[in-house]
Amino acid sequence: MAFYLVTRTDATDLGEYDALIVRAKGKRQALNLVTRAAADEPFAGFKKDGSNARVERLTDGRDHDNSVLLASYFGA
Repeated sequence: MAFYLVTRTDATDLGEYDALIVRAKGKRQALNLVTRAAADEPFAGFKKDGSNARVERLTDGRDHDNSVLLASYFGA
């Protein structure tokens, strides 16, 4: 299994997800985790057909610049 970054390719509204990091056997399984979540509903904002999602397998990052992959903020 590997870790995958699944991000939105469109605008994000309040109450929607814009990115998730998941563990899966492949890109298709990673996309399915996000678009066909529990109770057969996608994470809010992601379309069931995956048309507004991009999936990227995460590597150890040696060939990439320093960056924040995902930050979680709960605002009031």
